[in-house]
Amino acid sequence: MRIRSQIILSMVGAAALIGLVGGVAVFTQMAATKYLGLTEATNVARELADTIVFEPSAGTPSLLEQPEVLKQFLEQQHRRSQRDFIVVDRNKVIVAHAADEEHKAGEKFDHDPGNEVGRTLQDGVPRKFIDPEEVNAILAVPIEQGEDTIVGAVLLEYDAVLHAAEQRTNSLLWMVGLSTAAAMLVAAGFAWVLLRRFGAGLSDMMNGMQALAQGDVLTRIRHDRKDEFGQLADGFNTMADQLASARAHIEDIVETAAEGIAVLDGDGRIASVNPAATTMIGRRADKIVGLQWDAALKLQDPRGGDFASGTSPVEMALATGRQHQGEVRLTMSDGSQLPVIASCSPLSRSEGGLVLTLNDISELRRAEGVVNERADQLAVLNRELHEKSETTTRLVKLGEL
Repeated sequence: MRIRSQIILSMVGAAALIGLVGGVAVFTQMAATKYLGLTEATNVARELADTIVFEPSAGTPSLLEQPEVLKQFLEQQHRRSQRDFIVVDRNKVIVAHAADEEHKAGEKFDHDPGNEVGRTLQDGVPRKFIDPEEVNAILAVPIEQGEDTIVGAVLLEYDAVLHAAEQRTNSLLWMVGLSTAAAMLVAAGFAWVLLRRFGAGLSDMMNGMQALAQGDVLTRIRHDRKDEFGQLADGFNTMADQLASARAHIEDIVETAAEGIAVLDGDGRIASVNPAATTMIGRRADKIVGLQWDAALKLQDPRGGDFASGTSPVEMALATGRQHQGEVRLTMSDGSQLPVIASCSPLSRSEGGLVLTLNDISELRRAEGVVNERADQLAVLNRELHEKSETTTRLVKLGEL
């Protein structure tokens, strides 16, 4: 075989091999892009689900418990990602949605032909399906509160992700068709850069969400990106700022409140107290936190006697999970008793607990005592005036005789 033929054959073989590798790379890229698109959508939906049930502090309701605030949050996410979002509760009833005119809050979601949403609510496995009425791809991801409790699901439209994947794949096909060798180099470089940026962006978002889920509201995602990950990072930072501001505001309210406030966990141990409570009890906070409530707080009935077992407001609230309130006597460190109104409000979190509020009514009781004393004095004066009036009347009658 001539050298020319060998060279041509080698070039054709190389071109064919490069073309084959290019075709395999393109189709592999198609599958990888679709997979990554679905993974990205799943992670975004999971991050939204974690945010929706996140409670910034004890006693503060989550977004799932505030439909109007949840709707505003979803609309903000829609404006940034150009995707439709729907949040349903455990019964598939729509709680809130963003940019979806076909559905209304309060209605049951029934656009999953195979009951994919219902099955996701049961087993916690994300599922994708096609909405038969809107003909778009939907991803259902469970909203989990704790480790085993599913309270709802986030439905995320991810057609935009698939469309972007198809555009990238078509670009690669054109480049391979024009120049196989150049297409391979460009495709390899593009795939490497894309995967690297995607992995870095996803890693930053996951680390930020994990830190926020652990209660670190000061965590922020530092970036200089202009893509969707940059938008998500900006949204995350904004949300973290709002959570930090809300937590600081609530802490300021609790710290400066005139009422004594103590938070008890599900076992009746004191988790935290505010300065007013430590003043009433007469002990420092570090000497109270961690103790059983009855070891730190000695509560007696309004007459100063001991409560029967299980009849104090705190015991009844812990036992029934309902709010209880009543007047009690709080024994202070010097042995004196302070009349207070004890209000016990159970927390809605899964591990239980309650918020105990102690309202000092000693001034009210002193005022009542003064009023009662004045009333007794007026009663005595009234009797004296009545007796003098009767005496005067008798004297007048004797004078007439």
